[in-house]
Amino acid sequence: MADRDFLTEAATALYGPDWRLPLSRLLSVNERTVRRWASGVSRVPEGIWSKIGKACEAHSVRLREIARKLR
Repeated sequence: MADRDFLTEAATALYGPDWRLPLSRLLSVNERTVRRWASGVSRVPEGIWSKIGKACEAHSVRLREIARKLR
């Protein structure tokens, strides 16, 4: 899977279809940078993947907690 496809998949799971600005804030980068990654113009730096992975883990923990409350 290409960087841009995986980035889109992960970011959409975290923030929905309008994910570019929230992701740029999470990563402390300009939204244009995120758009370059998403379009494939620039590669996503290795350190960024770790930050996205941590955000996905935190998100999944929150979702599990909410699911438990809904049972």
